[in-house]
Amino acid sequence: MKKKIAVIGAGSFGKNHVRVVSESTRAELAFVVDKDPALGHTADYRDVIGKVDAAIVAVPTVAHAEIGCALLEAGIDVLVEKPIAPTLAEA
Repeated sequence: MKKKIAVIGAGSFGKNHVRVVSESTRAELAFVVDKDPALGHTADYRDVIGKVDAAIVAVPTVAHAEIGCALLEAGIDVLVEKPIAPTLAEA
């Protein structure tokens, strides 16, 4: 069974994650989340909670901790682009 994946952020790095997940035989690109409606299925990362197995967070670093922690708390496996957070405390 394919894992359902969300890519949060479809900018510079995010578009590469979208491509790789789309081409995977082991994963299904279930959601693309981006502020730009032309790039994503939804603009709110919370829309993927309960609907995906994992998420790739490729948004600006200042939002990594907020989004990554919320998804982890919802039981979603998360890959966060580097750096993981802007400060050591947030990491």
